[in-house]
Amino acid sequence: MNALAQDQVVAELPPPPPPLSPITVRYLGALADAEQDERDPQLWRASCPACVLGLGQLLVREVGGRPISHCNRGCDEDAIEFALRQPAREPGEDDGVEAPASRLGLRSAVELLDKEIPPIEWLLEPYIERGSVVAVVAPPNLGKTLLAMWIMTQVILAGGRVAFIEEEGGERGFQKRLSRALRAAGATREQAANVSYSFKPRVSLVSPGDVTAMCDELVGFDLIIIDSLARCMPGVEENSSKEIGQVVASLDLLRTQTGAAVLTIHHTAKANWKPGQVPSLGDSRGSSALEAGVDTVISLAPVPVLDQREGVVNFDLWMTKQREEAKPQGHRFSIAMTGPEALVQVDVPGQAEMTRYEADLRAKIWAAIPDSKEAAKTKNNVYEQSGGKKIHALRLIDEMIREGHIGIANGRLYRAERQVENGL
Repeated sequence: MNALAQDQVVAELPPPPPPLSPITVRYLGALADAEQDERDPQLWRASCPACVLGLGQLLVREVGGRPISHCNRGCDEDAIEFALRQPAREPGEDDGVEAPASRLGLRSAVELLDKEIPPIEWLLEPYIERGSVVAVVAPPNLGKTLLAMWIMTQVILAGGRVAFIEEEGGERGFQKRLSRALRAAGATREQAANVSYSFKPRVSLVSPGDVTAMCDELVGFDLIIIDSLARCMPGVEENSSKEIGQVVASLDLLRTQTGAAVLTIHHTAKANWKPGQVPSLGDSRGSSALEAGVDTVISLAPVPVLDQREGVVNFDLWMTKQREEAKPQGHRFSIAMTGPEALVQVDVPGQAEMTRYEADLRAKIWAAIPDSKEAAKTKNNVYEQSGGKKIHALRLIDEMIREGHIGIANGRLYRAERQVENGL
């Protein structure tokens, strides 16, 4: 081979992968059977040390100088790192090494009670917490994507960054919806630049390579929107809790590695498309493992025919799951479908009536609370004496405890304040 031909062959060879950091080298060294992927030299494969019987496969990729691992059976990184720290022993061997710390990490409840846990940090109150996994569930063509874009605009107006992965529809339609949403929110070009999008990348949440790439490329965003979930899990049997569980594990990994809130869009079953019906958990299509695995479920319900308006998409929004906070009351959303702007109107049904009802119920709860710790009552006793609906009474009692009006002694309630002004 002449010198020119040799130079051409060398030029066609891919560049060598960058050297691994010492941390990654040690991590891979702790894995007994780590092997470099033939097609992707920056990806390593090994048996997952945290899986029972070693059935899981661990994928490792270096991101930012540290190893990021993903088990195809959903083991979290803490479990994997714990397994790697354990000394290797043959059955029955006693090498004098002290037994490892408890796998469960059991602690006294007093330690938790004394711990100062920071309050919830909202990305968009009361819908989305920072770093949470959210599912928006609704029938087709009810406004799921429009709602996601409204949420997007609220995040960027507050200075956040949003990544929008659009896997459905046409690019022209996506451009139009994006433009109308940004115009309606009054977003500037500088604020609009905080939205990044990917149109039909055909990523798969059951592909370790795709999930690893997403974890790498989406660092720095506050919100990641995936439209739709079904398009990002090709070949997955939706009714299989095991397969949906793997999808949820990927969403959780994406949230953990990027620090972003992850919002996915999914469809309800056909039986739950009735106008005016209040949605509930379990309405989404396929296995309930999705709703069980995410932090928040936002359900959209069609409005009755008499409430529908021409040129406007209307739906009732319900928080059917909110892991950390009390679920807020349902909202009526109206989004204009014509004109240059997707103007959004949000109404709380019966808000004025509910405010008067709650003010009256708070007064009745206060009247049922004893003045002294010695006469303190249980929460159920107070609720029964108030005469209100249980769900409302217990929520208001919790609010009054947080506000400092009601104290707790040995699980019983008493007045922490002697007097309160009108409008407590």
